[in-house]
Amino acid sequence: MNNDQKFTVLSSKIQILNKDVEMTEYIMQFAKSDFAAAVSEKANPHYAPEKVDPPPLEQESFGEEQSEETEPHPEPISKTTPEPEHKKLFKKIALLCHPDKLKWERPSTKRKRMKLFEKARKAITEDNYHSLTEIANELDIPIPTPTESQIKSLKSTILKIESDLKSKKSSFPWVWYHEEDPKKKEKIVETYVKQANL
Repeated sequence: MNNDQKFTVLSSKIQILNKDVEMTEYIMQFAKSDFAAAVSEKANPHYAPEKVDPPPLEQESFGEEQSEETEPHPEPISKTTPEPEHKKLFKKIALLCHPDKLKWERPSTKRKRMKLFEKARKAITEDNYHSLTEIANELDIPIPTPTESQIKSLKSTILKIESDLKSKKSSFPWVWYHEEDPKKKEKIVETYVKQANL
């Protein structure tokens, strides 16, 4: 498989994963809200659930004991310099979307292009090759054959998205929300309340 074919396959996989992330985040809103109410009811049976603010839920996953000795370490901030090919692609995007270039455009086109420019600025800052190529495609900017480094970057993006999804889908709210057995749901709440020392 050549790099153009690899790019197509990997980009398609990223798009599918991003749709999964979107749906997961949408469902997670309901899962967190309902789980917080269940935790509040369990931890404080004499109070109405809406009056109690439960602890943050994202930090703990179901089935993982939290050690009091270890504190979470934030991920290091990546200060990568964008590849020259990424800069060239960004410049092509900027020629079509930079606010200074949009003075004579219709308001709807101007708004759309300004959003694309902001998205491109974020992508170049993070050296996110996939996002840059998506924006370029939307603007009908030709994308050169990807390098091995860019293919590696796409694979890395896939691994990160998959890891983030796995983390969300193993969280207490997610597992509780998708459990159908009421006894198991109760056990999940009890485990959370115990681990959170509520």
